Amino acid sequence: MTSKNSTPLGYVELEYGSKAIYPMNDIFLNYTFEYAEYWEPLRLAINLLIDAYKLQNPSTAVKPINGKIIVRTQFKHLLDTDGKTTRDQDIKITEDKGESTYIEFQNRANTQPPIETRSVEYFGLGIGYNVCKPI
Repeated sequence: MTSKNSTPLGYVELEYGSKAIYPMNDIFLNYTFEYAEYWEPLRLAINLLIDAYKLQNPSTAVKPINGKIIVRTQFKHLLDTDGKTTRDQDIKITEDKGESTYIEFQNRANTQPPIETRSVEYFGLGIGYNVCKPI
């Protein structure tokens, strides 16, 4: 979202220098959702997207996020590195029943690699971090 016509919300000072903050910027989103008072608006926004997706894809297995949640962002991990990259997803939401939802925010509609490729990679990430439970 760093086009010639965009105006940042502000700047944060990190060890390596200033970083402009835009509405869909990782630091802004992760800082905001690090705090429990913003978890319900996050759930509402995600559930609205899930409902819209289900209208387009009725056979999907994707379900809304219900019950008590805990949100883990990459904010602290992002600041421990160079302030630009991290290996974590943007946000992980864990429900009280043990189910997790991973959220990745995008600044552009046309990303590289494409969303379809990224979704497979993120699915693999979710499997890799999933705790095995006996059936």
